Amino acid sequence: MTQEDLGRQLSPPTTRVSVANIEGGHQRILSHTLVQLAAVLSVEITDILPPKAAQRGAKSNARITDEVISKLGLSVSAAKKLVGKS
Repeated sequence: MTQEDLGRQLSPPTTRVSVANIEGGHQRILSHTLVQLAAVLSVEITDILPPKAAQRGAKSNARITDEVISKLGLSVSAAKKLVGKS
């Protein structure tokens, strides 16, 4: 999959340059975009976080879960499934 293909599958669609900047850690993304990226790539959210963030473990997952609940209005169980801690 190209960066352009990935960008087209997001809502709203994202440019190839934005995907490259996200991939390189040069652009921040919104929580709903992070959820979409994980879904499109068929991975857990924590799998696409930078290594430093992924190493924070349970605290990081809890913050991500809280953000997903807050921003997307999901239930705790649905948010935990998205984050990968069902």
